[in-house]
Amino acid sequence: MKGAKTLYTYPIWNVIGALVLLGETIPMSSVPWILMALVGMVLVAHPEKGTILDLEKPVGTLCALLAALTETAIYFYFKLMKEKEGGFKGLFELYGGAGLWMLPALVLGQMGTSPLGIQIPKLDFSWKVWMPMILFNLFIGFTGYSLRVNAIPFVSTAVFSMLSFFGVVAAYVFGFLFNGDKPSMMASIGALMITIANVVLLSK
Repeated sequence: MKGAKTLYTYPIWNVIGALVLLGETIPMSSVPWILMALVGMVLVAHPEKGTILDLEKPVGTLCALLAALTETAIYFYFKLMKEKEGGFKGLFELYGGAGLWMLPALVLGQMGTSPLGIQIPKLDFSWKVWMPMILFNLFIGFTGYSLRVNAIPFVSTAVFSMLSFFGVVAAYVFGFLFNGDKPSMMASIGALMITIANVVLLSK
């Protein structure tokens, strides 16, 4: 979860981008609830320090920030360009070329080389490894992301972004269910704040 604290700043960039690119305005009555969700995100994502940035690991923080900006870029890709065409075509356009980027890593990994000191592991082609990965990406990755991108045209940026904070809460829920990780009291309070804020915003 430490990497999530910076990654989950992308809803903030979404809202800022909507103000600049789309001219969307946020009703003043919604601002307190958005701020509540932001505070809840900080409490959940990094409850032991209550901070978003981890200056002790600047490279990791920078990578997480860049990942957050790519999430925002994906949002506006669908918001601005793919609203009329639907999300499925956009998904194939965005992720269809990912396999091409993986081919060099696949070849180098099988050769046992490590360019620039980067260790590239060999791929395990056994069904024991591939079957769970295929099923996970089919039902969670593809289905979940398809629902997500097809929802973009139907809700405002503020609502979509605040709902994204549920990803932080879900990470703790899955950690508890599958790993037995117990969230701290502060993380529980943060999850409650996110939930309340989203319920109010959706009711508005």
